[in-house]
Amino acid sequence: MILPPSDGLPLPAPPHDDVELARRRRSRSRRRTAIASVAIPVLAGLAVAVVVVSPQSRPVVYAAGAPLLALFAALLGFYFGSEDSGGERVRSSRSARLPAVDLGAVFEASKLLDTVSGPSARIAGLSALALLGRVSPQAARLCADIIVGALRSQSWSEDGRDAETARRAAVFAISDLIKYGDPGYRADIRGISLQGLNLSDLWLPGADLARASLTGSDLSRANLSGASLKEADLSDCIVLNANLDEAVLDHANLSSAVLVGSSFAGALLTGVNLSYALLRKANLRRTLLAEANLSDADLRDADLTDALLIGANLSGARFDGSSLKGAAVDPMSFPMHGNELARLERVRVIEGDSDMSLWVAKRLDRLPGD
Repeated sequence: MILPPSDGLPLPAPPHDDVELARRRRSRSRRRTAIASVAIPVLAGLAVAVVVVSPQSRPVVYAAGAPLLALFAALLGFYFGSEDSGGERVRSSRSARLPAVDLGAVFEASKLLDTVSGPSARIAGLSALALLGRVSPQAARLCADIIVGALRSQSWSEDGRDAETARRAAVFAISDLIKYGDPGYRADIRGISLQGLNLSDLWLPGADLARASLTGSDLSRANLSGASLKEADLSDCIVLNANLDEAVLDHANLSSAVLVGSSFAGALLTGVNLSYALLRKANLRRTLLAEANLSDADLRDADLTDALLIGANLSGARFDGSSLKGAAVDPMSFPMHGNELARLERVRVIEGDSDMSLWVAKRLDRLPGD
């Protein structure tokens, strides 16, 4: 069973000089608890019904469950999204006190993520946690921690389509909690398997996805800026117009990945495998590509301004129309003859250790991560 942290978030104490307002707040708290206590069992029942009924009857269950889910979502949002003040309902503002999370509802939702729960029940629990976590940054952090703990548990690592669907739902629940609850949350989901999933528009800036398996996944328009993808497997991924600025992808595998229009500005890509990758119009400004494998990569119209390509394997790579202003390259590995390389505008040719030291000394303030 996945339990929420013991240091819960207590409901704000009512003002002592306003007994009526305190009574109203207690009444609202009871209503919130009542709604959650009804919503969770109903959602769990729908999830069980989806598993038990025949495939022909599942559309009927979906049709019946969708309005209920929408109703509970609206009620939870209505009662959690505002506070009473002077007997009137007002919308929350930056200066207004945010209501605390209902730990009872969070606990009931977390039980659906337990080992014995099926994939449908898990998805119902994830939906409830995603709603409950929108109350405040503290609530978002609590619910996200519960989901992360479930994802990293052994019971969520099984194979099969249902398990993959549950993992995808969990990742997007964390994404929603970051976007709408706590933008500063950094998810730690190292080693997770998300192979072949549609993860387009995913929002996980600063997440730790080291050694994650994302083979064949679609990460188009995803925000992974500042994320750690060290030694992650993104081979054959589709990553169109994604944001990976300042990300760390040291020794990651992006072979044959489609990275058209994606931004890697300031990213660390030491030893990365980009062989046969499609990087047309990609933003690789100030990237550290030392010892990277770019063999047969398509870098046409890419921006490699101020990039460091020392020791990179560039055999068969295409650079037609790309910008290499201020880039540091190794003439022995660059797929051009010396006289052709010299004609490239402002390309810095590194020859020998002393020249490399001079280049680094001049640009320490511009290298990614500094």
